[in-house]
Amino acid sequence: MFDGYTNYATSDYLFEIPPDWAETYVKGYRLASGRFREGVWSGLGPVLFACAPWVDGNPPMPGSTLTAVQPLLLYGRQISDLPDLQTDVEVCMAGYAEADHWWAAPG
Repeated sequence: MFDGYTNYATSDYLFEIPPDWAETYVKGYRLASGRFREGVWSGLGPVLFACAPWVDGNPPMPGSTLTAVQPLLLYGRQISDLPDLQTDVEVCMAGYAEADHWWAAPG
């Protein structure tokens, strides 16, 4: 789990963040992860987080919560104990369509 964020927003793509960019903008967090699925489960647009899982162990224990997480792109708000992101149509990706579903990182 990513610091309390639903798996609907965190568990589809994973890739390395370029080192210079990571040092400049995200405290050295070198991995990016996110998800964008149909409906509003992961918000009203793609989600992208910077993370540093090694902060919670190297490697973190199975099932542990990663705490070194920073949202980079998030079209919703996580409410504790809800399985999806709270959304507002006034805060959505331009051109968003409820049927959209992407399997790769936004680029």
